[in-house]
Amino acid sequence: MDDPDNVLSICIKRDQIWQSTLDHLLFFEPWELALKHIKITFENEVGSDFGGLTREWLALLNKEIFNPDYGLFQLSANKTSY
Repeated sequence: MDDPDNVLSICIKRDQIWQSTLDHLLFFEPWELALKHIKITFENEVGSDFGGLTREWLALLNKEIFNPDYGLFQLSANKTSY
């Protein structure tokens, strides 16, 4: 079992995954994010995070980061991201 002092528990809103993640992560110090274990739950959903929820969260977050609506990445002339 994880040491409670070494775990960052985060409850994410699935329909607002980008904003919800930012809202939570801004409260932590960079060293905490680097050294502590992140434990994810999704709001209003039953589930225990034994790694699966964290993997799902990272996959969904990754998809959102590359969402063209955010303008974080643009296609270059040869249609590759930069």
